[in-house]
Amino acid sequence: MNKKTKQVQVRFVPDLYSELHGELIKQGIYVDEFFNHLAQMMISNKTQFKSTCSEIKQKREKK
Repeated sequence: MNKKTKQVQVRFVPDLYSELHGELIKQGIYVDEFFNHLAQMMISNKTQFKSTCSEIKQKREKK
């Protein structure tokens, strides 16, 4: 498997990013570590992954 990393750009609501980043700093965790771990958890639990995607779609459609 290719071990090269991929870079992505994510846009956050400023307050949400500040709060998340602040909490991660307190825990001594880097943002990339957090999202890589979160992605692994979501992919490993297909039911939760599909449920979360469904919730996101519903919220987007209500806007």
